[in-house]
Amino acid sequence: MNSVVFTLNVYCEIIVSLAHFCQEGKRNSFQITADDLNSRNYAKLCHMKELLLLRHAKSSWSEPVLADYDRPLNKRGKDDAPRMGDFLRREDLVPDLIISSTAKRARHSAELVADAAGYEGDILLTRELYHADPNTFLEIARDLGRDQQRLMLVGHNPGIEYLVEALSGYYERMPTAAIAYFQLSIDAWAQLDEDTPAKLLAVWLPREVE
Repeated sequence: MNSVVFTLNVYCEIIVSLAHFCQEGKRNSFQITADDLNSRNYAKLCHMKELLLLRHAKSSWSEPVLADYDRPLNKRGKDDAPRMGDFLRREDLVPDLIISSTAKRARHSAELVADAAGYEGDILLTRELYHADPNTFLEIARDLGRDQQRLMLVGHNPGIEYLVEALSGYYERMPTAAIAYFQLSIDAWAQLDEDTPAKLLAVWLPREVE
């Protein structure tokens, strides 16, 4: 039994180190799919949680009388969000739970992504993710992540970019409808904080997704 555990631990360390090496070497254009590192399996074997951070899709400014909270998606946003959801479906990265800001553009983005991805659960909505700072994102994940393996949080900049930087250690641009994919060295969401060992395995942009 000890040899099995040792082998598994070494496997986990090698895979995470490989992801880190690729990330450092190709920081500006790093792309990785679930199949590249078989993340669907090793994240579970290595007791890791997976975090997907989605910035809402492009919103409309055509009605200046609307409050920021009530702005809808524009045509581009309505195209980009399902494109990202379909990408997650094809990569077998459908979230186990989606939690979204209640702002109209974020909520609609979450719904379009969920539908295209084939997500079958409920979308949890919280106003606390509206222009949330990194600590609020982490608090929501700790409080609501429960026993889910793969969690998606849907929110806004600058909080999304700040959180990506806090977890990864470097700045990564997050335009509308971008998704950042992290694997976290924790086995319970209650353990999550800014010091959690985290690997940013990918940032996907709508224009780069087929």
